[in-house]
Amino acid sequence: MGYLEAHGTGTTVGDPVEVDVLRELRGERGAPAFLGAVKAVVGHALNAAGMAGLVKTVLAVHRGVIPPQPEFALADRSGLDAARLIVPTRPTVWPESGQPRRAGVSAFGFGGTGVHLVVEECATAPARPVPDEGPQLLVVSARDRTGLVRYARELAHTLADDRPPLAGVADTLARRAPLAERLALVAEDTADAVTKLTAAAEAVAAGRTGQLGPGQMAGTVPPGEQPEAAVPAPGSLSAEERSTVLTRLAERAVTGAGLRPVMEHIPPCTLPPSPLAPRHHWAVDASARTPEEAPPALAAVGEGRAGPVDARTGAGSAASIVLEELSRTGVFPLADLTERMELVTDLGFDSLMLQELEVNIGKRIPGFRTEEIFSPDLTVERLVALVDPHLTGEPALGEPLPRETRGDWDAATACADDFPEVRRFEERLSTIRGSGADFPYFRVHQGTIRDTTMIDDRPYLSFGSYNYLGLSGHPAVNEAVHQAVDRYGTSVSASRVLSGERDLTVRLERALADFLGVPDCLALVSGHATNVTAIGHLVGARDLVVHDALAHDSILQGCALSGAARRPFAHNDIGALEETLRRNRSRFRRVLIVVEGAYSMDGDLVDLPAVIELKRAYGALLMVDEAHSIGTVGERGRGVGEFFGVDRADVDLWMGTLSKTFASCGGYLGGSARMVRWLRHTLPGFVYSVGLTPANAAAALAATELIVAEPHRVRALRHNAELFLGLAASAGLATGTSAHTPIVPCLLGASARTLHIADRLFDRGVIADPIFHPAVEEGLARLRFFVTSEHREDDIRRTVAILAEEVAAAGG
Repeated sequence: MGYLEAHGTGTTVGDPVEVDVLRELRGERGAPAFLGAVKAVVGHALNAAGMAGLVKTVLAVHRGVIPPQPEFALADRSGLDAARLIVPTRPTVWPESGQPRRAGVSAFGFGGTGVHLVVEECATAPARPVPDEGPQLLVVSARDRTGLVRYARELAHTLADDRPPLAGVADTLARRAPLAERLALVAEDTADAVTKLTAAAEAVAAGRTGQLGPGQMAGTVPPGEQPEAAVPAPGSLSAEERSTVLTRLAERAVTGAGLRPVMEHIPPCTLPPSPLAPRHHWAVDASARTPEEAPPALAAVGEGRAGPVDARTGAGSAASIVLEELSRTGVFPLADLTERMELVTDLGFDSLMLQELEVNIGKRIPGFRTEEIFSPDLTVERLVALVDPHLTGEPALGEPLPRETRGDWDAATACADDFPEVRRFEERLSTIRGSGADFPYFRVHQGTIRDTTMIDDRPYLSFGSYNYLGLSGHPAVNEAVHQAVDRYGTSVSASRVLSGERDLTVRLERALADFLGVPDCLALVSGHATNVTAIGHLVGARDLVVHDALAHDSILQGCALSGAARRPFAHNDIGALEETLRRNRSRFRRVLIVVEGAYSMDGDLVDLPAVIELKRAYGALLMVDEAHSIGTVGERGRGVGEFFGVDRADVDLWMGTLSKTFASCGGYLGGSARMVRWLRHTLPGFVYSVGLTPANAAAALAATELIVAEPHRVRALRHNAELFLGLAASAGLATGTSAHTPIVPCLLGASARTLHIADRLFDRGVIADPIFHPAVEEGLARLRFFVTSEHREDDIRRTVAILAEEVAAAGG
């Protein structure tokens, strides 16, 4: 025997006795053998420890590898040496002897379950392997999506390592009990199966279902009895016919049909099992907890009623989730909630609160929806009963509830003037005003700001506005506004959903969609609010937003509103973006990438093709904020999509503002007709907000038409921006990565120095607004110059010359 699985007491008396007996039985001419004991791993108290020893030995004989004995030390080697026994300390290949591998088992468990057997390698000819002739259908199932992804990956690794016959793999999988989440694919051979399983696992991890590729399907099968579909026997069809039939079966397998294996013996394969989907339960001793630790509400839900809920009131139960979300939505202490309360009558929930409650529960328990949510007599107890059947997996965690403490509040929280952040702002304001420089913000302009402006009856060259194409104040735009006000008044006076549409707004959205090259567009009253409400609507608590480190505040506020996790990546660092996606994509339901077409802080463009490539690779959503790139970038001013020549459908949501090149106020969202239709009926910042004013709609529409009709404006803007940037570089000014945009920063470093130079420029008739700490890190303060199509060459040259002189004079 080449291996002996011993009893292995691990005692100073038992081990020497067992070794002496083995030496006596083996005799003096026995060949060297290996010795081990599994109970050093599983423990003596396990009743089935003897069976564990047998399982270990069978696997060792079958695999031809002897497992190591962990964590042991020899008290005396003489007994082992005399018996010619070796205790392996690392996995050891079974020595070749020309004979079948053979091992002895002498083990028993705590309860007396003994195993005394000789295990020998099967020396008979193995069953004839089934060749990989023709395609095979592999059906993989699990209890949840996470388990399905893990199962597919483990199966791919097993096939790659062991190379079993594909027919055996298909038959083995088909004989397993089908679970709800399923993946079905048609593979030509084992190598093809490995490739497709790996790709399908990544697709499912990215949230994709349905057809993942040719002959690859994923889906969820509803519970209940399912019909079976027979798999055609090998050789019964041609390869092409068999592939067609199996592809149809793959679709049926993920939508409800089971698979009946062919009725001939095919040797089974050793394959990894479908992963478990554990659920956690808590048994709480209520008498050992203080009232602060266990609010009476939790006990109340479980007292005095029949039904399953009283046994499931621990953390993560339907009762606890309902109570937490009722407390969060209705702003009630948990201790005030009981199961007999009616949501409408007793708790005062209105329709919006009921909808919010349903959404919040759905974020923690995916798939939860009920028509009864708006029932006027819905009780807490009934809501728990409605939620309970949907709780099939580990629920998502909710935000922590406010602490239920009793006592006085801080008086400073009752007056905004006493907020610590207000005091800190006043200190910063005093520092600026005490610097001796003129306060650079909230200056009163006496007319339209284009290339020039008027302040206190003095003319200035202006590089501080976003009137990039000079269309704000254009006669045609002004005339369109006058006509709109005369016809429609100054306001639409309500949400467009309620008050109805105006022809101006409908035409504007059509013109914007045509300008962007997308099927549809939606206009909103605020550019900042457009980002906030869009991001807050697209993603939620189980999602991730990945954004550039220089993202606008509206993007950050949208992330906060959504409740999604937020992860910035270094500015325009595509490698950092990919690393973030690689590490995190599979951990979240949805991942939204948000980038800006042109960054107003650095004046550079996003590498849109590279971002689109990552969006595709990782199954993410992509939103592009074109506030500063629409109308300014691209041959015809149609943004970064035109500049890079990308397919507009590769970006899920194109966002932009109407306050810059479109000479108006507001924002827009462009994309597919289906998505925009959904936003039009559900986006909170649109549905519950007043519509765009007639004047603003008319101005944006007229500006859009002018940009199309007068393409020379975009060319003039590009010429002026390149002139300014080139002159600044020649003068030795630091302009960073600015390129292809009308935004030219001048990096100056210290905040005080930046404020001083801005003040000196203002004294000399040039407006360029300073950006300093805390808007940027100390040491990265800058002046930003927003160039327009209306600036004259000599004014640009004079401005750069003045700037260079003042920067040199300021030293630093």
